[in-house]
Amino acid sequence: MTFRYRAAGLGWRNGATVNMSGTGILVGIPDELAVGARVEIAMDWPGVYHGAEKVRLFLLASVARVDASGTALRIHQRQFCVVMPRRAAAAA
Repeated sequence: MTFRYRAAGLGWRNGATVNMSGTGILVGIPDELAVGARVEIAMDWPGVYHGAEKVRLFLLASVARVDASGTALRIHQRQFCVVMPRRAAAAA
């Protein structure tokens, strides 16, 4: 699953999940972040969540490990938000 992320000094960039649990996520990202660095992640979440068909998962995490398998992040906070459909342009 792809996502957007940012860390201190970096703008939003693209990454991909390798695997994920309730407390951590292993990601593939182009940046080599220092252990302890804080990372914000935003990803569209598949499936229905409390009746909403499209939700976005926001995570606050920190780098726990960086090695050949990817960057391991420890999740500190998570929040699901409903993604509202865009309104059609008003008729002229």
